[in-house]
Amino acid sequence: MERVRLLDIFVHDVSLEEVLEQITKWCREKGAHQVVTADAYMVDLASSDPVFRQLMLDADLVTPDSSGVLLASRLAGTPIKNKASGCVIAENHCRISGREGLKIYFLGASEKANTGAAEKMQAAYPDMLFAGRHDGYFSPEESAGVAAAIKETGADIVLVALGIPKQEYWIKEFLPASGASVGIGIGGTFDVMSGNVKRAPVFFQKLYLEWLYRFLQAPKKSYKLGRLPGFFLKVLKNRNKKDNS
Repeated sequence: MERVRLLDIFVHDVSLEEVLEQITKWCREKGAHQVVTADAYMVDLASSDPVFRQLMLDADLVTPDSSGVLLASRLAGTPIKNKASGCVIAENHCRISGREGLKIYFLGASEKANTGAAEKMQAAYPDMLFAGRHDGYFSPEESAGVAAAIKETGADIVLVALGIPKQEYWIKEFLPASGASVGIGIGGTFDVMSGNVKRAPVFFQKLYLEWLYRFLQAPKKSYKLGRLPGFFLKVLKNRNKKDNS
């Protein structure tokens, strides 16, 4: 899979179809594989946090999750052609779950969002192999028990919605104990699946304005937006250094 360097990490330039194929392959092979769905906030965080940076470098797959990442790659002079967001990846795995024989576990978010997402996906895809679910309100001390409970279900894929970077660290530490082959960090996807939050229209996505749409829907949850100006400046400065070297 082609990789594109963005500041201090690499993002795979992969289509949705390639992501689904690779994850299905990993489920056949077993083992534990971490999928990071990278937005601009994550890439910026990795540039200032060496521990998180190493996690992203060690991940088996880092997909371009947001329009911000696509725009940053263009500013860097190495444009990423594809986009594979956590929300789309998650729903499409629910869609192909029955056909491919993949059991999916829903972990994270509020009880309302988690339950709503599970119900909506099962209604939309009746043949989906639903392994089980657990909301995101558990303590760090309970994580091992949650992983053990997931293992009892025989889940192949765990969709983890614990927020950035908590979900990435949870997958890194506890996915092997869960027995699942793939853990995917999906942020606020359960809110979208459940209908609590709407996805940005294509118009906003094409203009790289997903962040604005999210802000208009939930201003209190827009803490990541404050990092965007500085992030794009970092990308431009990094390109200038390369061009002048």
